[in-house]
Amino acid sequence: MPVNMMLGLPLRVNAFEMSTLFGPTASSRQGIYEESSTQNFALGTKWVYGDGRTFRYALNGGVALGKAKMTQTQVVETKLLEVAQTAHTQVVGAEDITVLVTTASAIVGDSLVGGTLWFNKVGNMGESYRIIASALRPGSDTLLDLKLETPIRTAIVATSEASLCPNAWYKVVVFPTTTTGSAAGVPLIDVTIGYYFWAQTGGDCPIYVDSSETAVIGNLAGPPAAMAVPGAAGVWVTLKQLWGTWRTVNAADEVGLVDLWLDR
Repeated sequence: MPVNMMLGLPLRVNAFEMSTLFGPTASSRQGIYEESSTQNFALGTKWVYGDGRTFRYALNGGVALGKAKMTQTQVVETKLLEVAQTAHTQVVGAEDITVLVTTASAIVGDSLVGGTLWFNKVGNMGESYRIIASALRPGSDTLLDLKLETPIRTAIVATSEASLCPNAWYKVVVFPTTTTGSAAGVPLIDVTIGYYFWAQTGGDCPIYVDSSETAVIGNLAGPPAAMAVPGAAGVWVTLKQLWGTWRTVNAADEVGLVDLWLDR
């Protein structure tokens, strides 16, 4: 695995390239019905089947996942959002940079690889960058060293406010009864804590019908108004996330078929 030297700190650059796989025989390393304790693809890698089914490569978080139940992105901690870059300016053209984060954030190792750095204030407001390597500076919990996929386009000044978000498929969780993130896809198998798997994000997909719902063909599907079972689907409610459309009629506590729209 390549190592990038910056400010005396070795940053490990992810050896997996982002890619899109096509067709059922695209990979012999890990199929859609397999989990793995080791990483085989970049998180977010897309696998597309000819019939419209689409999958994203994901890492399970701290709780075992059940098949046919929707997952959610991990909660983005507020300590990574809108942090002023006091005394840590960066010049145009830099790819290896240091940004400030709030003390005692939960950043560990390279947990931001594949994530996004963006600026919400001052001259570079609205600019965003993909992160390809990350690590907290040894002995510090506020200095975060990053390697970016593309160089800085506008200088980062002391009053710039940086925000960071992990890759959407890093340590996903079961979709909670109270939404705290965005839908990340449905596993077709039970997934062990800390294992890698393929989350279905498009096409016909089995999903558990919530205990207070009835799936009706043609109705829009999403988290029900009062979700009783984490990860279960129901009739879409205005202002909640839209997951797709029901393809079957199924009673509560059964598994129905949803044409997922998460990757459209």
